[in-house]
Amino acid sequence: MWSDKETLHDFLGFSTYVEVLADICIQGRLAPLTLGIFGPWGSGKTSLMTMLQRRLAAQAGTGGVKTIWFNAWRYEGRDEAQSALIHAIIAKLAADKSLGQDVLDTLKQLKSSASVLKLAKVITKTALTLSPDIEGLFSAFEKQNEKISDTIERFDQQFADVLRHAKISHLVVFIDDLDRCSSEKVIETFETIKLFLNTPACTFVIGADPRKIEDAVGEVYRVTEDNRKRDFLEKIIQIPFVIPEQKIDDVVCYVGMLILAGYMQEGSWDELMNHGPLSLLGRKE
Repeated sequence: MWSDKETLHDFLGFSTYVEVLADICIQGRLAPLTLGIFGPWGSGKTSLMTMLQRRLAAQAGTGGVKTIWFNAWRYEGRDEAQSALIHAIIAKLAADKSLGQDVLDTLKQLKSSASVLKLAKVITKTALTLSPDIEGLFSAFEKQNEKISDTIERFDQQFADVLRHAKISHLVVFIDDLDRCSSEKVIETFETIKLFLNTPACTFVIGADPRKIEDAVGEVYRVTEDNRKRDFLEKIIQIPFVIPEQKIDDVVCYVGMLILAGYMQEGSWDELMNHGPLSLLGRKE
């Protein structure tokens, strides 16, 4: 038996895909960008994303590239999934020891903004059932909407300032296991991503089964037409990459390499793939 965890070993010949996708992620003329890594369960989405993150992280020292990994499913049972994504991004940036105190102070303000956005979402969800004062309810919504508008504009500006001062040319955020979340959390995550799409330096890489995303759109927005569900997906995902279906020969080769790798020492596999006869397996004609 083998684990279904992701791997950094390219057993499926993903190296060519990784090279192309890495270039797309840091193309300034394409950003801000949302890239979809699409495929059904077991197709290798997480492995491909992991290889892509490693490739981009290797450029961090010279190209101003920073990567962040966010597993959406970890926050499935919590209400704060929206602010969790924002806080994960902020925490990664704040971990940079080279940042000055002024930048760290701005990051703290961004956390506060995230809390305001979360509070607004809670009010929107609960006020209709908790408040019998209709006139007061509308007044509260009006004031809250003004606060949200101001917060979003300030958030955009402060976030762009942080990236500039941190000398980050491209921030690539990987969101994995989104299709394992409830429909509400799926849509909430997409709504949160939209906050960052005014910042040209941002790229989001989302691994999911597109059918699950379309189902979430239908359930949350009460959309029944398949073409309307796809329209939503196309608006939020600028570049979809569908992992090619593996043929039986590919599967046999994959199992054979799993067996071979089980008898090899750590580090030997990369050497064999890069310099040995198996290096030909990673090339797509």
